[in-house]
Amino acid sequence: MAPQIEREREREREREINKWNDARLKALLIHSLGNEGQRIFRTLGPADKYRDCVALLTGHFAAPQSVIVRRIIFRQRRQRPGESVHQYVTDLRCLASVCKFEHLEDEFIRDQLAEHAADHKLRERLLLSPDDTTLSKAVEMAFQLESAALLASRLTATGPPPSLSTPPT
Repeated sequence: MAPQIEREREREREREINKWNDARLKALLIHSLGNEGQRIFRTLGPADKYRDCVALLTGHFAAPQSVIVRRIIFRQRRQRPGESVHQYVTDLRCLASVCKFEHLEDEFIRDQLAEHAADHKLRERLLLSPDDTTLSKAVEMAFQLESAALLASRLTATGPPPSLSTPPT
């Protein structure tokens, strides 16, 4: 199905839901919890309004993570095969934003890139770079290596260039 048709259907569903009253939204939410979810919901306390129900459920199921846990998640993040440097650094920035690294955030992201980038050539170059290498310089280096590798693979995929000594067929 075409994406624009699906988006229009989603907008129509949203317009329909916006017409529902609070009691109907609350009933739909509670129904969608299933038996176990409803059992848990009943133990959370009274909630007359839909928003109150959402707040109770969010408070129960979305337990806050400690900074230690968030930093472990950040440090365990490795660049996945096929993931671009841009995607990887963007995800690292998102993870780092909740780690309270403060003024060291860019350095930690740079170090993570040096340690867990998928390209061993990039890791080597970053490990050999001076200590004052900024994150933006490291990312620039990564983009250059990524672009060069992509170009090299395209050149290799098209086959050898025609030889001057070989007559055309």
